[in-house]
Amino acid sequence: ATKELAKALNCGNEDSKKVKDCLKSKTVDEILEAVKETGPSRKGINFSKYEPRVDGDFFPEDYLELIKNAPKKPAMIGFTEVESAIFTLIMGDKTITSVYIPSEKYQEFGEDSLKQFIKEYVASEAIFGEKAQEVQDKVFEFYGVRNQPKNVDYKFYIDRYTQILSDTQFIIPGLLTAQEKLKNDWPVYLYQNEHYNKKNFPDDFPVKGDHKKTSKIMNLGALHGSEYTYLHGTTFGPTEFDEDDRKFQKLLTESVANFVKTGWVN
Repeated sequence: ATKELAKALNCGNEDSKKVKDCLKSKTVDEILEAVKETGPSRKGINFSKYEPRVDGDFFPEDYLELIKNAPKKPAMIGFTEVESAIFTLIMGDKTITSVYIPSEKYQEFGEDSLKQFIKEYVASEAIFGEKAQEVQDKVFEFYGVRNQPKNVDYKFYIDRYTQILSDTQFIIPGLLTAQEKLKNDWPVYLYQNEHYNKKNFPDDFPVKGDHKKTSKIMNLGALHGSEYTYLHGTTFGPTEFDEDDRKFQKLLTESVANFVKTGWVN
C-alpha cells in the first residue's frame, strides 16, 4: 500500500529512505488526493491498508514474542455480539471499509456471494495453495451450512458473512492474544458485550445477535465499538439513554474503573 501511495505521489518505491523523505515533503492535501487515486482500503478480512508493521525498530519482534518478553500486566479484552456488522452493514464510507453491503443489495447476497468471498479473501489459493479448495469447503460448511434454516434467505448469508469477518477480525485474534498472555502468566479478563439499544437500528437490519432477545422484525446485536457510547459518549449510540442503557453504563464504567485502579474486575 505504501509503495502504491509513493508511486502516486511520484516518490518512487525502491529506496525506503528516499521514499520516506519524499512522502514527508508532501502536503496533507496531496497525500489525501493520492489515497483517493490508489484506494483507501481493500476488500477482504484485512481491509486496512495502513497499519503497524514488525519493522525491527519500533516493533523489534513479532507480537507473540513481545508478549513473552514484556512485563506482565493485567489485560482486559472484550468482544461484542456482532462485531463486524458495523463494517458490513453500517459504515458505507470506503475510506474505512470495502466489505460494506448497501441495503439495496441485501437481497442479491446469497450462497454464491458467500462462497465467492470465502474463495477470494478467506481461503484463497495464494495463501493455501493446493489445499485451498479443501479449506474453502470446510469454511463454507461451517459458516454456510451449519444450522441453516429450512427457508434460507439473504439474511442468513449476510449474517454468516458478518460472522466470518467478526471471527477473523476480532474474536480469533482476541482469543489468541488472551491465550498467549495467559500462557505467559498475564492476568487476563475477557468479556462479551451483548447490550444494544434497538433505536439505533433500521427495521430491515439483517444481522442477528441473541435469538432470545431479538424481535421478529429487528435482528440486532451489539456492534464493534458500541461500548464507546457508554464510556466516552462518542460514536453511534442512543441520543437518550433508557433504563437498560443506564444500568449497562453503570456496570461497564464501574468495571473499567475498578480494573484501572486495582487490576481486578469486580
